[in-house]
Order: sequence, then structure tokens, then C-alpha cells
Amino acid sequence: MRRQEGFSLIEVLVSLLLICIGLLGMAVAQGRAVQYTHDATLRGSAVMLANELLELMRSNRGALLGANDRLAASSAYYKADGDDLPTVADGFDCAGRDRSGGGASVAKVDLGCWRRAVERLLPVDDELLRSEFIICRSKDGDSLCSAGAGSSVTIQVAWRDAKSRMCDADVCTYTLRTEL
Repeated sequence: MRRQEGFSLIEVLVSLLLICIGLLGMAVAQGRAVQYTHDATLRGSAVMLANELLELMRSNRGALLGANDRLAASSAYYKADGDDLPTVADGFDCAGRDRSGGGASVAKVDLGCWRRAVERLLPVDDELLRSEFIICRSKDGDSLCSAGAGSSVTIQVAWRDAKSRMCDADVCTYTLRTEL
């Protein structure tokens, strides 16, 4: 009786097939991890930007409050659907600006500096800034804005993200609604 040594060709091919399937699965998982990381980075930036604008608004209450220390129906911070966000001139020092006076003029500069930060951190264009970015007064339970009513403020931030394929029509949004 003869002893058989080594592997047969069929065993080698089956092993090679199993290794290829495993490597293919790892490549797909790596691709998904990159997509999720990209999405998480953009979402984190949107959350940070919305909170930053909220804090700018809180620190300039004079631009928000009307009679009886209630939210005014209109404010220099509010931006309706279709309105443009203000801009600041190139070279303007947003970090070193004087905000001590408060009021509507400070709010306009705040929004211009905030827009500059949005354009630096998120993939946006003018059309998206005009149509998807909303800053308004809202009532609890409303979908977004309430004309002249409510004690909450809603900030909606949007960005384009075709890479992660996790948003409707490649436009992602983050909405923050809070009391001031």
C-alpha cells in the first residue's frame, strides 16, 4: 500500500477560492467603513456648525428679543427658504471681530462669518445655501418654521454627499430645534 503525500490540485483550488472570497468580503467592508467615516465627519461638522450658530444667537439676544423679552417675529439671524445668507469680504477677520455692540449689524456679520465656516467645512453651493439652509422661529411640533409664532428656534444645515450614498437625492440635512 502506498502512502499519499501533499495536496491534490482540487484541494489547492478550493483553498484559493475560500481565500479570495474572504479577501473580497474584507475589501467590501473596508469600502463601507470609508463611506461611513466620510458621512460621520460631515454630520459632525453640521452638528458643530448648528451649535456654533446657536451660541452666536444666544450671545446676541438683543437681535432676537422683542417686547416682553420674547422672541421677535423677525430677526437679523432668521433666514427663510430662498433667502441668501450674508457674506463677509475676503480677508475679513471673523475671529477678531468686535461683537460687543450686539444687535442686527452684529447678527449680519455673525451670519456672514458662519457662512464662511460652512463653506470651508461642508460641500455646499449657492443654490443649496439658498434652498436648504433655514434659520427661523418655530413652534414645538411644527415641521420647521412658524410665521411669527413659537418660542423655539430651528436651524437647518445641509450638504451634498454623493460619496456615502446615505441621503435622499445626495442632499443630507441636520436640523436643530431648541429654546433660546
